[in-house]
Amino acid sequence: MTKKRLKQLEALMQGQDFASMQSHFMTHFGEAPELLEQSRPASEDNRAFLQASLAGAVAYITGGDHQIQDVLVLELSKLGLIYGQFRWQSILGGFFFCEAIGVGLVYLPNHSGRPGFSRFRVRTLERPPLIRMMSPWQAYALSGS
Repeated sequence: MTKKRLKQLEALMQGQDFASMQSHFMTHFGEAPELLEQSRPASEDNRAFLQASLAGAVAYITGGDHQIQDVLVLELSKLGLIYGQFRWQSILGGFFFCEAIGVGLVYLPNHSGRPGFSRFRVRTLERPPLIRMMSPWQAYALSGS
């Protein structure tokens, strides 16, 4: 589990081959025992935003049903990787999210066993500075005149 493997995963996540993304994650991260040893439960903020992102992605995969349960969100902060699993109806799905590029992938097998994928992006928006309105009297007082 190295930064090199994470960079390879980030590069894959810019493409369209979702199965390769999931395969790379499972091969190099998901099946690595040290991943679980070094991971910690995600912060409440990360858990809340990911749960909302997952619900939207699951709705896309399933055609509208976004009711997910038993969400487990773990983070490997030294690599900036958040991952976990959830249950939709009786099906177990998974996800991973690379903080550096703000991109994640949700995978959920459908009833026939064929995987459904949805990529999601998260961008933080910077708020413009607050513009405070001043009365002419306040402006005069601040000008030092």
